[in-house]
Amino acid sequence: MRAILLAFAFSALALQTPAEERRLFETVDGVSTKGEFIDTNPKTKERLYIRYSPIADLGVELELTAGDSLIWREHIQPLGVSHSKYRNDVSVRVENGKIFVISVGAKRILEVRDLKTGKQLSREIAERLTRQNSGSVPISN
Repeated sequence: MRAILLAFAFSALALQTPAEERRLFETVDGVSTKGEFIDTNPKTKERLYIRYSPIADLGVELELTAGDSLIWREHIQPLGVSHSKYRNDVSVRVENGKIFVISVGAKRILEVRDLKTGKQLSREIAERLTRQNSGSVPISN
């Protein structure tokens, strides 16, 4: 009997699909939640959606879709300063199959992700740039 239960439990686990990353930002109002998109492949209607709060450190949500189908949804994790002490300025660029995300809030986060899978390739956290040392910020890897 125990072997049957174990076999049933194993087969049920094998049939489960990976859990979809939950959505952090349900709506985009342009004030407390910003939303942008980049058309990554107009032929297949692939579009990368970017959502974030410009007034709080809540992270950045990335979502790749093809038409009405979700391919993946991932999140750039915040530093944990979830109040409006800092602005959260976000810039995103897609190049050579990679997504480069810079999020500047309490500190500067540079995260690189794979465009096809959304998986994190690298993450760097640095001190926030001040106006005296802001200059040009390279985001290539």
